[in-house]
Amino acid sequence: MPEILYNLALVQAILLRARQVVVELPDPRPARARQLFRIAKFHRLMHRAERLDDRAGWRLVLDGPASLFKATQRYGLQLALFLPALCHCERWSLEADVVWGPAKVEVTLALDHKAGLVTHTRERGTWESEEERHFRKTFAKLKTPWSLRRSTR
Repeated sequence: MPEILYNLALVQAILLRARQVVVELPDPRPARARQLFRIAKFHRLMHRAERLDDRAGWRLVLDGPASLFKATQRYGLQLALFLPALCHCERWSLEADVVWGPAKVEVTLALDHKAGLVTHTRERGTWESEEERHFRKTFAKLKTPWSLRRSTR
């Protein structure tokens, strides 16, 4: 387990030098989207939320510490603390413009939900009924090519 959390910590360290982070949530559950927006607000991150073109998802644009007049460690830490909450989402993608190294080279960090990042935080702010939980567990036991996904409408 420590090596899995290590990967999350490495990405958090990279986000300390981000100029801008763009998170796309293609089809989030409404409770999950509200939770993520609340966490961005809780960490006092400068952000804006936009609807994706297909109107089914959201794009969350977060300003990074390198975009400020004076890059601050405190703001970078708040941005890094946002990442574990993102890992609770079922489907997501993240693209960060990062200023890296002493030469201040601009690089791009691109991740998505398939990267295998595992969060150490507990899931909060969303609710699932006992019937939904039972149905999901029972469906997972079936040997079927079908996949189960919550509707966001």
